[in-house]
Amino acid sequence: MWFEPKERTLHSGIGATSNGQIFDLDGKYGALRLQITGITSATITFEQSNDNGTTWDGIAGTNTETGAKATTATADGTFLIPITGVKKFRARISTYVTGTIYAYAMAVPAIVAPMEVYASLAAGTALAGKVGIDQATANANEVVVKSITAGDTNIGNVDIASALPAGAALIGKVGIDQTTPGTTNRVDIGAALPAGSALVGKVSIDQATANANEVVVKSITAGANVIGKFGIDQTTPGTTNGVQIVGRTGAYTTPTHTAVTVGVATGAALALNANRLYALLVNDSDTAIYIKLGVAAALNQGIRINANGGSYEISKELGNLYTGAINAISSLANKTLLVTEGV
Repeated sequence: MWFEPKERTLHSGIGATSNGQIFDLDGKYGALRLQITGITSATITFEQSNDNGTTWDGIAGTNTETGAKATTATADGTFLIPITGVKKFRARISTYVTGTIYAYAMAVPAIVAPMEVYASLAAGTALAGKVGIDQATANANEVVVKSITAGDTNIGNVDIASALPAGAALIGKVGIDQTTPGTTNRVDIGAALPAGSALVGKVSIDQATANANEVVVKSITAGANVIGKFGIDQTTPGTTNGVQIVGRTGAYTTPTHTAVTVGVATGAALALNANRLYALLVNDSDTAIYIKLGVAAALNQGIRINANGGSYEISKELGNLYTGAINAISSLANKTLLVTEGV
């Protein structure tokens, strides 16, 4: 977007230290030409701000007559100051002894000059970045893709021309088959691999059949292999590749339900049973019941089963299966404990 040049008088006949007028640029301009006259003995400091005048920093300008670059002026002159992205500018009279000072500024938009290539480059030796420039033809300035002599050129670090020893070359993890004449420059994924010896990642490729290119699931010895956490059942003919989920070992088939009367003295709630797979104890009374595993029960000790439906469950799946005797006690007599046991 084009902006018209903008002018501003920063000082007009000033004879003292002064911040002067602030030039609002709004970051729209690329360069500022500052003309200063009337200095006898004083210093003018060039400053910029991008936080609306709260903070001021020095900015360098170039004397258009001498070419000297500085952030201050102590004599009359015209200065060219780059202001790309600058919001505010001022020419502050930071020290003053004598003189009647004037300062005029003009901001102009940034102009981007075109980039030109002048000198020809020696054939085969010039690079623009990573692109080769062919200068073999007089005055040729275009960028071309040069022909590559077979067997002697690399693109980056990948040799695409010279033959590689059979079975020895890898691009990343992909093998290049160089055993067949005429296929030295291509990646061949169709060549047969030794039966049972090739892996792509973790998938075995069966090459026992000539020219087999497919990925297959090889026959696995019955009961010996696991994919992840799933066992593969190989015991039944015709199901060698099926995944079967085996039944849970902790499931019970025969439940027994009893109602146990619990009193103020410890008593058996469930007798020892080595075949126990599951048990559930439910308090069907209005008073808390306490149980202990394998020893006499006592009030306020062991495991508390709250009144009115509180329960305690044990099983192999829960990780707390216990097959020994379980004893119970309550603070009042004749309290009912419902017991379910599974084997």
